[in-house]
Amino acid sequence: MNKKFAITTICLIMFSFLFTTTLFATEAEVITITGIVVGLYDDADKLVLVSIQDSDDGSFHDVSPQGKGKELLNLIDKKVKVTGVVVKDEDGFEMLTVQSYTILTD
Repeated sequence: MNKKFAITTICLIMFSFLFTTTLFATEAEVITITGIVVGLYDDADKLVLVSIQDSDDGSFHDVSPQGKGKELLNLIDKKVKVTGVVVKDEDGFEMLTVQSYTILTD
């Protein structure tokens, strides 16, 4: 039992360190976009993430599944106005963490 506890504790500490390091290594920008919620599926056709296709320029903004982003999983093909923080890691990968959203009618 003590060995499992020690391994679990070490794993949690390592995960926390990696997550914290990633947060400090990023730059954040708050944006508001209007667009269509598009589903991103895995090889088994399971919905795993969503992206917002910007109505202005057609670009895609991948949405973090944390916080309100998880709620967008139920809004595939809906038009929304989303405000959130774009976080870019050291490799240039961007994710939008949704702070608020409004469902729009066409």
